[in-house]
Amino acid sequence: MKNFNTMTTDELEIIINDAADGLLNKAELKKLEKALEAYPGLMQDYQNIMNLPEMDEIYGNTESYNNPKQVYNILQILDKEDEKISFYNTTVVWFKKYAVAASLLILALSSLFYVTQPELLNGELTFEEFYYPDEELETENYATYLDEWFEQ
Repeated sequence: MKNFNTMTTDELEIIINDAADGLLNKAELKKLEKALEAYPGLMQDYQNIMNLPEMDEIYGNTESYNNPKQVYNILQILDKEDEKISFYNTTVVWFKKYAVAASLLILALSSLFYVTQPELLNGELTFEEFYYPDEELETENYATYLDEWFEQ
């Protein structure tokens, strides 16, 4: 291992992480602490990291979670959560239903409109003529009048 006194701050940070993971022996820890005296900020970080409690103390050991009754209770809670439908899922389902209903309503209304027009049923007026009439507009008559007037 390199001499701790000649290391950069980045290298010392890596060694601090190794110390926190328990990868350094007592002699290496002493050398690291001596090298960190030149860097008060790093020394404070090192002390804060080393004073953190062990994970087993915080969360308990894994054997405490092997109780089948606790596992069963957790699974029951998860099943109850699955039964509840979220707002997002509810809105998507209802939107689909309303979209289908609206489409059917539009189709029914357009069919009803077509059936209720006697001109369409008797063949007097075709569907295209209803939407695109052949009547001359007053503006077309005026344009024709102007053309004839200029030709004279």
